[in-house]
Amino acid sequence: MAITVVGLGPGPADLLSVRAERALRQAGTLVLRTAKHAMAATLREWGVAFSTFDQLYERYETFDQVYEAMAEALLAMDASGETSGSPATGGGGGVTFAVPGHPLIGERSVTLLLARARERGVQVEVIPSLSGAEAAWAELGVDPLEVGAAFVDAHDLASAPSSPQTLPPPAGRAWERRRGYLVLQVDSPVLASQVKAVLGQLRGDNQPVALIRRAGAGAAAHIEWLPLHELDRGRRFDHETAVYVPPADPGAVPGPGEGIEVLARVMARLRAPDGCPWDRRQSPMSLRKYVIEEAYEVCDAIERDDMAGLEEELGDLLLQVLFQAQIGDEQGLFDLAGVIERLRAKLVRRHPHVFGDATARTAAEVLQRWEAIKREERQEKGEPAAPSSRMDDVARALPALAYADAVQRKAAEVGFEWPDVSGAGRKALEEALELRRAWADQDPDATHRELGDLLFAIVNVARYMHVDAELALRDAVHRFARRFRMVEEKAKEQGRILDEMSLQEMDALWDEAKRELQDAPEQSRGGPPVRTDSGKLEKGGS
Repeated sequence: MAITVVGLGPGPADLLSVRAERALRQAGTLVLRTAKHAMAATLREWGVAFSTFDQLYERYETFDQVYEAMAEALLAMDASGETSGSPATGGGGGVTFAVPGHPLIGERSVTLLLARARERGVQVEVIPSLSGAEAAWAELGVDPLEVGAAFVDAHDLASAPSSPQTLPPPAGRAWERRRGYLVLQVDSPVLASQVKAVLGQLRGDNQPVALIRRAGAGAAAHIEWLPLHELDRGRRFDHETAVYVPPADPGAVPGPGEGIEVLARVMARLRAPDGCPWDRRQSPMSLRKYVIEEAYEVCDAIERDDMAGLEEELGDLLLQVLFQAQIGDEQGLFDLAGVIERLRAKLVRRHPHVFGDATARTAAEVLQRWEAIKREERQEKGEPAAPSSRMDDVARALPALAYADAVQRKAAEVGFEWPDVSGAGRKALEEALELRRAWADQDPDATHRELGDLLFAIVNVARYMHVDAELALRDAVHRFARRFRMVEEKAKEQGRILDEMSLQEMDALWDEAKRELQDAPEQSRGGPPVRTDSGKLEKGGS
């Protein structure tokens, strides 16, 4: 036995395929998913008997339950052989199931039937007709390939969680926001209101949309363009109603929840064949220096307590993320949606004390749990529970002092460190003497090496004292620069320029500037906490 699935097209009989009409006329047992379709009246005119599954919609609470019941009923009919004619492929008897539009476009009842039939070894033939989506594109005059079109079932969209990041495909994928998409089967004012609320998060309430009714029905077809916020106001809806959302304008002001997607579209435009030649020429390697520069400029704005500047610099840093994600998308490696989703999943997974049932009362407990979760993640990927070396976890691109600190902390995790700060201090003095000998011997290579060893030892001393060596040096440089600017100002007040002053004269101005600045100390921006003799942590300053 076999089941034939026939598409009824978008409505009018003249949009029915020839094969579909033949299958309907020759059907043994014909069952319509619903009689709420123009072809139901046509079938009666042809004298074709049929039944429908309309009663199932009243019997079950969810559409999935309805469609599962339809699939089981059809398979039961096929298994019993209780048909009105002899089975034949392409109609001519057997069980024929007729659905609106194209059987494989937005028709979950058919998807479920095919899955259940495969499980039971039942043959199913699908005979297509024009879909409601194709009719809608024709009414709109839009080529779906040009807008990267995607379809969304209105019921799926309305039942999605409120966060745009968790919407079903395609709306839940950030790269789809630059496409147009067609929301099918907006069959009631309540559903239209729910769809409006979700789309409002994606595109903003003023997004233009097209309300499409009875696509393909000739003069009865109707298209109305309107702002999204008016979608559900005083309008009729039925199973033949769809909503088209065109691609958002790359230069448009973003709507709620859409900001980063607008930026992604702008970046894609810059990298397009007719985009910016400079942007098109960049690669992940060529952009490395800009990532580092922008990160430092963010830090500089923080240290200067320049919140307006920080806002701008954070945007410049975000640009580098968008740039790398766009290149990854073009190469088929990853995209912005993947970056965002991996970050979201990692934050949730590594904070079970926030998003799960675990507990962590101190920062130290959080770090311990973090390391344990990382080990579990490696095992799930088939990697060793720990990297081949602890040093593999340290980013080599870190600034030198921060790199030294990170390496020392990794070694300290297994107890490879001095018992206390005195040992670290003695090592620093030892390295200073070795540097002195290398310099006295006029050995450039040894001098280079010993200076590095001394700096490494100084970072270790700073670590024992709970001082961030990177920030301490930056603060020291800031203090020097501030004092030097004051020396320049004092020389100018005397009508002199530094180039013409002796070192002793400049040194006198330096001491004067130092005394004045000590009376009005410059606060360290975001300086690290330092441990006092009492053991309490206090904010560091300069």
